[in-house]
Amino acid sequence: MRVPGKITIESGVPVSELIRYFQSIAVIQDHRRFTGQGWAIEVISSKEVQMGALTLPRTVLLFQGSPETVKALVDEFRMRFLSAGG
Repeated sequence: MRVPGKITIESGVPVSELIRYFQSIAVIQDHRRFTGQGWAIEVISSKEVQMGALTLPRTVLLFQGSPETVKALVDEFRMRFLSAGG
């Protein structure tokens, strides 16, 4: 879902890693909502999805702020958790 200043993405990163990362960049944390200078990130939901013998994390994240700030946050997030299949 894309709305100016808001981006919702689904992540396959374990929620504990996401929360540690958001805690490291946030100024304020309120449960699963992390706030910084002109932005907020919320961990909307998390669940595990079974794919054959694999159990994978699926977490929905909401990034909010100015369009420029949100784009920068999402770009940084994607680089931080970039992984290659193998």
